[in-house]
Amino acid sequence: MFFSIALYGWKHWHWPHPIREYLFPTDFIPLAEHVGVVEQLEEGVLQSACITAQKILQAGTPITVSVNVNPRQLMYGDFTQTVLHVLTDTRLPASLLILEITEVRS
Repeated sequence: MFFSIALYGWKHWHWPHPIREYLFPTDFIPLAEHVGVVEQLEEGVLQSACITAQKILQAGTPITVSVNVNPRQLMYGDFTQTVLHVLTDTRLPASLLILEITEVRS
């Protein structure tokens, strides 16, 4: 499972690894970009973040959750539909989701 969740300004982004405990974005994002799976990872992050925020909301504490978005997601595919689908699926109010556009190295 892959996580990128910000709660109350604290951002947590890692991927559990069986030997190294956790891999951080600098360890795996370049490889994911190289093999063309970064968009699928980022969609999974969006889904996981919204599920987590919805569970916390159901427990009585509405929080905002921030998810990093690669600018390529906005240029290719149907990112808007993906976000709408995830919000509908998780029943998370859109007002609790913050999308942050990541910087791109040139």
